[in-house]
Amino acid sequence: MKSLETSLRILSAFCGERSTWSVTELASALCLEKPLVSKNLSCFRAAGFLQHDALTRTYSAGVRSFLLGAKFLNNNPLVREAGAELRRLAELTCQTSTLCILEGSDVVHLASVEGPHFLDVGWRVGTWLPFHATAVGKALFAFADPSLLENAISSRGMRRFTATTICDPEAFKKQLAQTVQTGWSETNQESMNGLAAQAVPVFGAEQHVVAALGLIFPRHAVTSAERTKQINALHSSARKISIRLGAQVYPYGKVRQ
Repeated sequence: MKSLETSLRILSAFCGERSTWSVTELASALCLEKPLVSKNLSCFRAAGFLQHDALTRTYSAGVRSFLLGAKFLNNNPLVREAGAELRRLAELTCQTSTLCILEGSDVVHLASVEGPHFLDVGWRVGTWLPFHATAVGKALFAFADPSLLENAISSRGMRRFTATTICDPEAFKKQLAQTVQTGWSETNQESMNGLAAQAVPVFGAEQHVVAALGLIFPRHAVTSAERTKQINALHSSARKISIRLGAQVYPYGKVRQ
């Protein structure tokens, strides 16, 4: 069992922020012996879950890892129910729509539909997002167990991306409390200059927040009135997704007749 746990630790390293590892780098990061890491990487490579670059001597995710992830997306009720609403939001607002979840204390970018005003922020589907500098991160942690937030702060820190990034835990918690009251969160140039975002919670069968639905857009291109319309659109879509997932009620926004 211990050897299996070690193997899973090694494979899980490729699910983090880094996409490639050498044997030496991974052994150092995980505090494991190089021969053990090398043997495991070779086995995962032979099975197709990792691939090896002979020139750089690094490993990265292989085709079977992609196939496994695709199975998750294809069979996930949340992704299935949110797909149409992500497309509708992108068409309605002309912005990029996103769907994110919490995995432990990490924010995962699960799905998105690019709008015509798409900004390449470098965060792709299947990557981690900074919890404190994204609207979806705020929407998720506003309704999460407080211990998850403390773990995120201690394990990932609150890195400064721009001059307006919120790096103070207490100030961040005040924003989360406001999100619970209003039902939506926002960022203004907190992860990248010129970038803004909005997000709302998605509820599941037991009225627990299971995801955050968001919009990403150029800050200068969306007026205050348009932002209000976008929040209304987000709530409308989040309500539909929540009801389809079994939520009894969606507590935010107005119900359109």
